[in-house]
Amino acid sequence: DMAIARLGAESFGILSLAFMVLRVTSWLTSDGLGNSLVRYVPFYHGKGDVARLRGVIWLDLILDGSLAVAGGILLFFGAPWLAERIFHQPKLIALIRLAAIVLPVWNIRAVVLRVLMGMGRNDYYVYANYLCENIVAFFAAVALIAAGWGIWGAATGYVLGITASMAMAGWLLERKTFPLLQRRQPIRFETKEFMRYAAPLWLVGYVDAVHYWADVALLGFLRDARTVGFYSVTLLFASVVTSMHDALLP
Repeated sequence: DMAIARLGAESFGILSLAFMVLRVTSWLTSDGLGNSLVRYVPFYHGKGDVARLRGVIWLDLILDGSLAVAGGILLFFGAPWLAERIFHQPKLIALIRLAAIVLPVWNIRAVVLRVLMGMGRNDYYVYANYLCENIVAFFAAVALIAAGWGIWGAATGYVLGITASMAMAGWLLERKTFPLLQRRQPIRFETKEFMRYAAPLWLVGYVDAVHYWADVALLGFLRDARTVGFYSVTLLFASVVTSMHDALLP
C-alpha cells in the first residue's frame, strides 16, 4: 500500500474503493459458509471422519465458487452503475470489473486457507496468506509501477499476489496436509446441517462487512477519490499499531 500511495491520493483512493467493493462482495458471497469450516474441519478431522471432512470441504468449495461466479457476473455488468452513480468515478469501472474477475480466486483461496487453519496448520496459513501474497504483490506492483503501468500496475500486482497465495495454499493443502483431489477417497455431504449452521454466520459476515467498510464507502459516495485516498493513507499508518497483533493472531 505504501508503494501504491506514491501514485497520488486520487489513484490510491480509486484503488481503495475497488478493494472495498471486492471485499464486501466476497463477504456477501462466502463469509458465512467459509466460517463454518472453522467448526466442521477440526471436528471431523479430530474424529478421523475422512468422508464427512471431504464432504464439508467440497460442499463449501462448490457453494463459494458458484456464488463467487454469480456475484462476479453481477459485479462485472453492474460496474458502470457502481462507479458512476454511486462513487462518481468513471475510472473505477475497469477496476471493479477486474475485481469481479478475481472474485472466484479470492473466495476459493479463503476456503483453502480456512481448511489449513482448521487442520492446525497455521504455519501454512501464514506462509500463503501473509508471506506469499504480500511479497509477490509488493514486488510485482513496484516493478509494474516503475515500468510505467501506473494504477494498473498496482492493481495487477495485487491480483498476482492473490493468485500466488491461492496456488501456494492449494499446494500446501493437497501435497502436505490433506489430499483433497483423490477420487478414490470416500465422501459424504451433510448439506442440511452445514447450511443451518452457516446461515446466521453469513448474516454476521454481512453486518461485519458493512461495519468494516462503511467509512470508505461513505467517503466515496459523499466526497471524491482524493479524499478517500488521504483517509486510506491515514488508515494505513494506523494499521502499523496492530501489525504485531495481526501477525500473532493465527
